[in-house]
Amino acid sequence: MKNLTDTLSSLWGNLTATILSGAEGLGIYVDKRKLTLVQVQKNLSGIKPEFFRQIAYKTDNPEEVLPALRETIQDWKSLGSPVSLAVSSDFGFFQKGVLPIAASENLVQVVAYELDRFLPLPASDLYYTFHVVKETDQEIHFMFLAVPRQRIERWLNILKEAGLRPVGLELAPCAAANAALLLAEKKFPPSWLLLHTMTDGFELTQINGRAVNNFSVKREIPRKDFIRVVQTHLARIVAEGSGSTTLCVYGKFTRDMVNRLSQEYEFEVVHPGQIVLPESPGQREEGESLTAVGAALTCLGKPSVEHNLLPLTEREPVSFRSFSLIKILFCLLVALGLIWAGSALIHKRVLLFQINRQIAAVTPEAREVEGLIKEGRALAQQMENLRNIGASPDTLLMLRNLTQIIPQNTWLYSVRLSKQVLEIGGMSQSASELIPLLEKSGWLKKTEFVSPIVTDANKLEHFKIKAEIKGLETASR
Repeated sequence: MKNLTDTLSSLWGNLTATILSGAEGLGIYVDKRKLTLVQVQKNLSGIKPEFFRQIAYKTDNPEEVLPALRETIQDWKSLGSPVSLAVSSDFGFFQKGVLPIAASENLVQVVAYELDRFLPLPASDLYYTFHVVKETDQEIHFMFLAVPRQRIERWLNILKEAGLRPVGLELAPCAAANAALLLAEKKFPPSWLLLHTMTDGFELTQINGRAVNNFSVKREIPRKDFIRVVQTHLARIVAEGSGSTTLCVYGKFTRDMVNRLSQEYEFEVVHPGQIVLPESPGQREEGESLTAVGAALTCLGKPSVEHNLLPLTEREPVSFRSFSLIKILFCLLVALGLIWAGSALIHKRVLLFQINRQIAAVTPEAREVEGLIKEGRALAQQMENLRNIGASPDTLLMLRNLTQIIPQNTWLYSVRLSKQVLEIGGMSQSASELIPLLEKSGWLKKTEFVSPIVTDANKLEHFKIKAEIKGLETASR
């Protein structure tokens, strides 16, 4: 009886795999010491990991994984397959930021220009994405996700040399969240928390809808303080009013820790479903396999938590190797949809024609009103421009005073003046001395560094400083 059951199960698996031919994806998770590779197959019976392997490497030489990776790809018959790369959070940045509400008019351009205010590298040196967490009457609050381009390009080149086609790039918590949503035996609420516990620390991610709204990480925690530190971070998120009532925990944790967290904050604690992976030598950590499976899901469709850092222009196109029954049915469905949409369009065109005839009767009056509105807007814009000119400080006077303050061992390469805010950037032999000098000038206040000081090979300190302008005319006298 058991043999018959196994045979039927095998036939069903082969049949469903044939119906959904080509529905497979490769997911790779990379941390500081190893590469984890998973091939996931999707058919009518669900999503199932088919192959699993881990390859160790030295941190400063990731190219040494290439021979073993090529061999694995050939053994799995996955040459030319799409692959999505997930990298450890240690490789990148989760950073919050705030911009004025006026930036919403050209949001993408403004973010790219201002990115180095929030991250230690400019936009040209990063793979990054961002999303709006919330808006107020005055500000837009963002969450930035980014990884250094130079480091990640090495890994993308390795994947291409191994015969794979990168289609996705994400930070590990995003990939793990997608896997948890797929494997958990319950539906998650719109806002929930993902806790990855490790031997020496943890990562805590808040998911809201399809985006990461909060992230914190802690390393090298003494074992006796572990639960207390986790509770502190959870308390901070709860105090911010996240509304999260579900906590998904994976990695290295104890039942006592889970019980204490559940009782302390009344969270519903859930665990991802057990991932059944093929046999492989050595030990594997749940976080590594879960993240690799989550990365593979990017190749199989739109993930639930979508933060693909790879630009569209750098993603390899996904090709389909053969038509399947599902694809044919999908084409038929699209054709029927087009026919229905066409009939609806004809009906709407008739209604539109009737409406246009009615509008034609009132067009002259409408155009006259429109002309008056445009004239009023133009006058309002002129008034606004005049007010802005009156509110702006004297630029030449500001530069003269600034030249008198800056010491001889300091050079400026950027000066930005926006209403009553001055931003300067440059390099100095002692950047820390600039703040007191600027404060003593008498015409600057709230002087502060807006990014970390970076020392170059010539031992010059690169800096960015922001200050508010006060009493410029008085100080110049």
